[in-house]
Amino acid sequence: MSFLIPTDQDFFAMFERTTSTIEEGAQLLESLVRDLADLDVRLLRLKEVEHEGDVTTHETYEKLNKTFLTPFDREDLHSLASQLDEILDWIEEAGQRFGLYKITEPRPEASRLAKIIVQATSELGAAVRQLRAHSKNAAGIRKHLVEINRLENEGDHIYRQALSRLFEDESLRTITVLKWKEAYDALESAIDACEHAAHVIDFMLVKHA
Repeated sequence: MSFLIPTDQDFFAMFERTTSTIEEGAQLLESLVRDLADLDVRLLRLKEVEHEGDVTTHETYEKLNKTFLTPFDREDLHSLASQLDEILDWIEEAGQRFGLYKITEPRPEASRLAKIIVQATSELGAAVRQLRAHSKNAAGIRKHLVEINRLENEGDHIYRQALSRLFEDESLRTITVLKWKEAYDALESAIDACEHAAHVIDFMLVKHA
């Protein structure tokens, strides 16, 4: 008789709210990486956005613990919530590394990586907003997931180029190279986290096809 009991649809609203927060964080990061002025104020806002995401993630976990029937398998919803939280953590961490290491001069590869984060989070948000109707539009959702994968590959290429240029530039002090390596690593990790979230969604679609 469980099919007569409606599943709780609030999870979709929570995931949509989380991805909107992620998109805002990505845009803040991209703006910050392009123009490194007034870092303290802008990093404070980025931290606030990350905290907003944490609040929604904890609400999602609590609801999972209390809800009898869920629209997807409970463990998959938990995995998606966790992976979305990971994206926002890396976005905030990337920004903080620019502040921590007092990086004041932008580099083009960093801006390109940050732009990819904006694009990947936008695609992810679009995919999540279509999950309510997943049974009718799985193909449409997968288009966004495929694009996230393409963006991740592009990000890997830019990341490798960035490191190559960094290590080849003999005019840079060793400490500067290390600082930028840490910044690039965080940016690349944020992109990777988007792809991991896309994999979770794809797995959910396969299980409920």
